[in-house]
Amino acid sequence: MKTKLTLLMALPVLLCSFVASKEFTITGKLENPKYEGKKVYLRARKSMIEAEKIIVDSAIVSKGRFIFKGIVSEVPQIRFIEYDAKAVPFPFILEKGNIQISVDSIHGARVKGTPRNNVYQKYLTQNDSISKVLWEKSRHIESRLIGKDSLSYEEFKALEGDQIKSVNQYWNLLTNFIRVNAKNPVGEYFFLKELTNLSPSGILPVTSLFRTEFKNNPKVQFLIKGLQNQENTSEGKTFTNISGQDIEGNPIKLSDYVGKGKVVLVDFWASWCGPCRASLPKVKSVYEKYKDKGFEVIGVSLDKKKEAWLKATKEENITWPQLSNLKFFEDEAVTAYGIVYIPQLVLIDKNGKLHRNGLSAARLPYILEEVMKE
Repeated sequence: MKTKLTLLMALPVLLCSFVASKEFTITGKLENPKYEGKKVYLRARKSMIEAEKIIVDSAIVSKGRFIFKGIVSEVPQIRFIEYDAKAVPFPFILEKGNIQISVDSIHGARVKGTPRNNVYQKYLTQNDSISKVLWEKSRHIESRLIGKDSLSYEEFKALEGDQIKSVNQYWNLLTNFIRVNAKNPVGEYFFLKELTNLSPSGILPVTSLFRTEFKNNPKVQFLIKGLQNQENTSEGKTFTNISGQDIEGNPIKLSDYVGKGKVVLVDFWASWCGPCRASLPKVKSVYEKYKDKGFEVIGVSLDKKKEAWLKATKEENITWPQLSNLKFFEDEAVTAYGIVYIPQLVLIDKNGKLHRNGLSAARLPYILEEVMKE
């Protein structure tokens, strides 16, 4: 009896200890006077796939501080602090312990205090540093390409080579962070959020590490298939054939032109796409220069209505072959080449091998000069 009584007396202590081991406290700092007395929201994603966020809790900013408390699950989760409806909610990792979030309405937010959030903040700091360098390099090279000062081929290759080093740094940092968190919602969130910024060859092996319920979700399966298609149509790979109808309604295939001794540029575009139409003068200039020297352009329209496609073709005076299935982004051509945005240019060499996928019109003259010499 004494033993049972002792165990019963100890049980509340054990339960309190168990609960305490899963407690979290979020201590926030938001010192901008405009938010004093206002609500700060703790939000969560409606599901691991959906982007919609729901309110989990709220707190009032008092003397530049706010606090959230609660119990966490064993699996780390992504949560968001929202302090202003006009600002992007700040994502952080919800885990047991004391989480400290400092919100700067001008420069964003920082988080620390728990193991995963300390690693996360280190990643954010490195990501921000690399992103700024990459942005400056991209802005510099693009301004030189569209500026009045001509850029020599040697200068272009040097600038692009330097930019590619920064791109690879960015890819590696992001991919490694997702890999470390691949088996929890943190990695899943950043996979979905940063999908268009990932290298297919780098992230595809990581997708095998995802949790079964996430990996088998139809939307995730579709995204992984898109990455595989991007990898299959990356530099050095044999082109993937696509087909449709030309502007006169006749059947047409990419293989009608590729692999027959010509360098072929595939231009994914649409009548409703302003940047696509803005890039056409550069594509036309290159086409006129090289069309009699073994170069061809094939347009792939993502229009839904043939009338709009034909009207834009006439307005832009496009004379090269085109194909379309009038299916918008549901076109088989989009799936085959893993297209996530337009305009997108794909350059294929004389032997039917992809030289570039995702080429900008501004860089086209320099890259084409290189390919035409091969």
